[in-house]
Amino acid sequence: IIASGAYTVNRGTKTADFAVLRLTNMPAALVELAFITNAQDADILRNRQNDLAVAVSKGILNYLGIPYQGGGSTLYKVQVGAFSVKANADNLANELKAKGYSPIVVTVGGLYKVQVGAFSVRANADVLANELRAKGYDAIVVV
Repeated sequence: IIASGAYTVNRGTKTADFAVLRLTNMPAALVELAFITNAQDADILRNRQNDLAVAVSKGILNYLGIPYQGGGSTLYKVQVGAFSVKANADNLANELKAKGYSPIVVTVGGLYKVQVGAFSVRANADVLANELRAKGYDAIVVV
C-alpha cells in the first residue's frame, strides 16, 4: 500500500485476536486503509479508491506467489441491462444479487445500466459475460 504512493507514512503491521480473522476457515487478513475522521485519509478514500484496491490486490497476489497482470487504465465492464425506468434496473440488480452477484446500477446518458463487474483485463470480463449468458442474461462487455 505504501509502494502504491497513496500513503507516505507506514503505520506498520498490527496483530490482535480479531474474531473476523480467528473464526474463518481460510487464510485471511484485515486491512485498515484509512480513517474517515482524518481529513487527508478521507480525501484518499474519496479520490484514490482504485489505487487502494490495486495495492491490496498486489499484496494478496504477492503473498500467494502469483504475478500481477493488471491491465492499463481501461476498464471492461460487464453490462446486463439498460433501462429508461430505474425500477426495472433495480429489479434486475436485485435478481442478480439473489443469485450471488454484486451488481451496481449506473446512470449513463439518461439510461440506468446494470453492471456486474469491471475488469482491467478483457479476458476476465469475457469469462463473467459468458457465465451470465449461459444463465440466460443478455450480458455484454463495454468499455
